Amino acid sequence: MSLLRGNDESLYVSCIVANTGMIKIFRVDENEKVEEITENINTLGKHQSVKLAAANPKLAATSDGVMLVYRDYYNSDKIYAYRRTQTEWELLDTDGAAGNSFAVYGKGKKVCIAVADNKTDGESYVYTNTYPQNSFKKIAKPFLKGQATTASAAIDANGVVYAAAYSAKDNQMEVKGYRNGNWERLGLNVFSRMPIGIWLSVEQKKVYAMCQYTEGELEVKSHLIFDPDTIQPTNPGEKPGEGEKPTGPKKPAAEAGKTTQSEQKTNTANPVVKAGTTFSDKKTQARYKVLTVGKKKTAEYVRSLNKKRKTAQIPATITWKKQKYSVVSIGAGAFKKHTALKKVTVGKNVTKIKSKAFFGCKKLTRLNLKTKKLTKKSIGKQAFAKINKKCIIKAPQNKKKLYNNLIH
Repeated sequence: MSLLRGNDESLYVSCIVANTGMIKIFRVDENEKVEEITENINTLGKHQSVKLAAANPKLAATSDGVMLVYRDYYNSDKIYAYRRTQTEWELLDTDGAAGNSFAVYGKGKKVCIAVADNKTDGESYVYTNTYPQNSFKKIAKPFLKGQATTASAAIDANGVVYAAAYSAKDNQMEVKGYRNGNWERLGLNVFSRMPIGIWLSVEQKKVYAMCQYTEGELEVKSHLIFDPDTIQPTNPGEKPGEGEKPTGPKKPAAEAGKTTQSEQKTNTANPVVKAGTTFSDKKTQARYKVLTVGKKKTAEYVRSLNKKRKTAQIPATITWKKQKYSVVSIGAGAFKKHTALKKVTVGKNVTKIKSKAFFGCKKLTRLNLKTKKLTKKSIGKQAFAKINKKCIIKAPQNKKKLYNNLIH
């Protein structure tokens, strides 16, 4: 079983049903409503079914959703990875990753999988994926050579990958970070007993490593993350020196990490928000995602946070952290099977309604479309499937006929 809190503030749980071997995945939202989101996860992959084949299903949270990773012990311990979209799971290429021990870790748009090789002459590797790529790439150099067990991994705020595994050859746990094309040991290699579990985590500016032993004893140590000024931007497999060196003058050592009063005022007035960031709004009881920043700020109405609501409004704009965003899109499955929903108002800036946005809203009888920007191509498949057949559509006069034809 795996449990984590996603960036959308929901809890996600993955498990295997004992009598069938099938994977089950659930989401618990902010209102403590439990929803199964297994969807198509058990019908993807080479075997068309993961029944009795999945071992250790593990979850990772990213700024763009949730990822599930597991190993198939009926297929040479091959590692499978799935990314969840709004309505289904997408199978990703894992670049041949295989091993009997693995760990997955997500940070921002990046996910890494560390795989320990338990063969005597084995090589343990880390595989990385950055959204929206549909495949993982193996970091060219192994982080550990020789027999290894109980892998773990982590990513810091600068995108640097850290990996750990127990080395049978050296009888100690190795913790390393990948910097400028090379794996470098951290000063944490003092765990000198075989653990039954290893966990890495990055909190603020430290890497934490924890070992659990058969006696029930836990041992925890920490080490500073790599100084970002010493890191060249590199891609998986890139050789040392191929990345560009950081440009611009460095702050004096005494000033490093400090913020001037003028910078503090600027940051307070204009907080840095990146595209892909998600946030909740209590007034509209909804989750949003930032689509674009800069002069033209736009957002997507990702999903409703209240399935029992009878009315809903997709606003023309939404304000978050003192910045106003035009709401231009309604996410896939945003109101899927909201069976109590009767009335919806769609704001004037919406240009796109994604697939199954209002699927199964059987009581939806009034739909007020203030936008004039919808077209046949901008309304996704089954966006209004299985809504009330008597739903009355209110729309701008020159769009009413078109919208009626598109929805009914």
